[in-house]
Amino acid sequence: LTVEKMWQDTHAEGKDNLLETEAMQRSGAVSDVAYTIELDLISTSPTFHGDVTINFKYSGAKQDKLFVDFKGKSIHKMFLNGKELTKDEVEWKTHRLSLSTSSLQQSNSWRIVYTNDYDHDGEGFHQFIDPEDQQEYLYTNFEPFHAHHLFPCFDQPDIRAKYTVKVTAPSDWVVIANNPETSTTPSGDRTLHVYSETASFSTYIFALIAGPYVSFSNTCTSKGKEVPLRFLCRKSLVKFIEPDLEEIFTVTQQGMKFYGDFFDFAYPFEKYDQVFVPEFNQGAMENVGAVTYTESYVFRDPPTENQRCGRAETMLHEMAHMWFGNLVSPKWWDGLWLNESFATYMESLSVAKATRFGDMAWLNFNSYMKKWAEREDQLVTTHPIQGRVEDTDATFGNFDGITYGKGASVLKQLIAVVGDAFQTAMIIYFQKHQWGNTTVHDFLAAMDAGYVKVHGKSLGIEEWSQSWLNTAGLNTLSTELKIQDGKIESLKIRQSAPADHPTLRSHKIELAFFNLKDGVPTLTSSKFVDVKPEEITNFPEFSGQNSPDFVFPNYNDHAFTKVILDPMSFENSSKFLEKFSDPLLRQLLWATYYNMVRDQKMKPSQFLNSFSEKIQFEENVELVQSTIRSAGGCLHFIPESRIASESSQVFELARKMLNQVTQSDAVIAWARFLISSGRSEDQAKKLVEMMDQGNIGPTQFSFDQNMRWSVLAFAASWNLPGIKERLDEEIKKDPSDRGQRKLETAKASFPDPKLKSETYERILTDTTSSLHIMSSVMSGFHWRHQRSLNLEFEDRYFKDVRNVFANRGKEYAVNYAQHMFPNFPEDSTIEERSRDVLSQLGDKDTILRRTLQELLDDHKRALACRLKELE
Repeated sequence: LTVEKMWQDTHAEGKDNLLETEAMQRSGAVSDVAYTIELDLISTSPTFHGDVTINFKYSGAKQDKLFVDFKGKSIHKMFLNGKELTKDEVEWKTHRLSLSTSSLQQSNSWRIVYTNDYDHDGEGFHQFIDPEDQQEYLYTNFEPFHAHHLFPCFDQPDIRAKYTVKVTAPSDWVVIANNPETSTTPSGDRTLHVYSETASFSTYIFALIAGPYVSFSNTCTSKGKEVPLRFLCRKSLVKFIEPDLEEIFTVTQQGMKFYGDFFDFAYPFEKYDQVFVPEFNQGAMENVGAVTYTESYVFRDPPTENQRCGRAETMLHEMAHMWFGNLVSPKWWDGLWLNESFATYMESLSVAKATRFGDMAWLNFNSYMKKWAEREDQLVTTHPIQGRVEDTDATFGNFDGITYGKGASVLKQLIAVVGDAFQTAMIIYFQKHQWGNTTVHDFLAAMDAGYVKVHGKSLGIEEWSQSWLNTAGLNTLSTELKIQDGKIESLKIRQSAPADHPTLRSHKIELAFFNLKDGVPTLTSSKFVDVKPEEITNFPEFSGQNSPDFVFPNYNDHAFTKVILDPMSFENSSKFLEKFSDPLLRQLLWATYYNMVRDQKMKPSQFLNSFSEKIQFEENVELVQSTIRSAGGCLHFIPESRIASESSQVFELARKMLNQVTQSDAVIAWARFLISSGRSEDQAKKLVEMMDQGNIGPTQFSFDQNMRWSVLAFAASWNLPGIKERLDEEIKKDPSDRGQRKLETAKASFPDPKLKSETYERILTDTTSSLHIMSSVMSGFHWRHQRSLNLEFEDRYFKDVRNVFANRGKEYAVNYAQHMFPNFPEDSTIEERSRDVLSQLGDKDTILRRTLQELLDDHKRALACRLKELE
């Protein structure tokens, strides 16, 4: 066809966004949707061809037009109910195909023949060429609003549909869809793949994955139902995944059994593929029967047990979605929090109950999810867990610590209240709502119904919902203890809230009492108590009890709250920290101290001194790793005038520990921290020397490949002699896609003004390199010791950031904003310039506004912590 005969989007540069009001109106008019999707995939082509037929019923609602979403390159032909359409009958504008409702019948068939470009930002239909063997790999990633990059569709969660898929592709490719393949028909060097019609589900969990993936097969059972399993990865990663196949299949089988039994509902789909895909933006995506994972879960370097546990958690998070999210889906994106929070809670529960990792899952829940949630709930951009989501742009911004971490933490608090009724509630929920769309009210009604069934009375969940789901902000619980003559005279919990979010809430907490026995804190008793939604809650039942030496108000981590210890408990916990037998309690104490640093109640150097003194006695490696992360955060809170001495102390501690620990995970943890804590040129030289010598410590450890790249990037930032030649040698040893990205980071790190200028221009103008390549470039641009070199680019950042958000995709723009922000808290002009940009933003700049507000909030907190250090 000639260009004149093709349709093209007349406003393709317009914003790709769907309003909730538009979605509600459309779902009220459209039903019984089924897609027949035929795709033609040609090797190494920048485009693909599609032919989609949308069958649907139209209710005859009083609307002038009906639209489907489509972000495409060109349309060749369109037909409605067998009649070919002309350009006068269809408008394609701002990623929407609209036609007059007067042309619709009760039952309709809309066929669209089109061509589209592949995506390279990890969203839509992503294309990747493996630099090691030049093989091509494709995959889809649609949540929340990208299915219309692959095919024209009603791209919203409550217009469920059935899908029939046919794909023609090179014969050496594997093609994966949501349902099993029913036939393959070779023709020359190409093959037609046909798949059975799917069950009904939302567009965002449709999947298509294609390329010369290598497949490994197995089976499992779910409530007596046999489910075919496969893991797939790129050819160049086979050698890394093969040693882990037994473990990942075992975790999958354990998860399938656990969820089928827990929900009393067999796995609802026909097969379960899990695919490691390149340049993936998130941890994973729960596509029906075809889960995609980031390749960071294919361990190219020796992993720690914590990394293995984290992979298992992600695997069982996505599996939980097969029931909660896919079998039953949210009606709109205001239900995203519940979808993700539920899966986040269930991942920890299932890993703890069903796999060899056990309670490590709850340590991770506290150190990752809760810390993430607590940080974001204290930002100026915090928001209620449940709230109005006006459009898909707002949804994009809500993939955050509130949606995942706080929501899951609050669910854990709710489950502490309802107990065993939680499982009963879930069985009721899936039986009632299977193959449908729900809201949070349906979930809460099921929770109440489960509670009634187990306990014979209503939970009264609406009051709980109002305070926990509909208000923002993090409470703090402080213990106030009075002792008289060796007995408790009074025990109170004082609850506080930030001024901007003053809600006081009810909390179900486990209050624990310890006494020192021969210098060892020993648990004497613990009890669940209810903290009232008031400033002071008295607990007279403890009056007269023997005086404890330590009281902790969130034992076993049931509550979502910050904790302030009474003076006696703080002193004793600081003195005897390493002697508490419970690793989760030790982790909660370290978290309490770190929150004190963030809240300017403790100097960062005090935390680092305690870290240096106590961490050498910690035998739980998972806890070592989480505390190391907090120590790294404290280094950012050290003023410029003191960073050399403090970082040197931490660097030497890490070097000492690396030379004495023998447990393999501890060796890896300390090596990683040693490299990340380096600040000076002399430390860069020491790291290069250690890298070259190898055979470190009693285990004769040598830096792995990822560590080597990190050392070389640090060395490049100081332009150590011979470093350019070293980089040339290293990329020959590691020519993988990861190696290519690490090389980009190192090259951007050199302290060369001309190179910095060229790099910055590339960041603004390069539209052909993938998002992951360009993010790697950005991550090497700013170094703390290169501040004076990059001053001109700070000015340019504040001038350019709006244009980047206006002209680049959301993922790229957010990466630019975060990586290129001048994170130097002691410069007051950065706050001034940030506020100046914020004052210029309009109502539609929601993602930029939120991103910049959060960067500025972190900037101000870091400055406050540095000022505390100088007191």
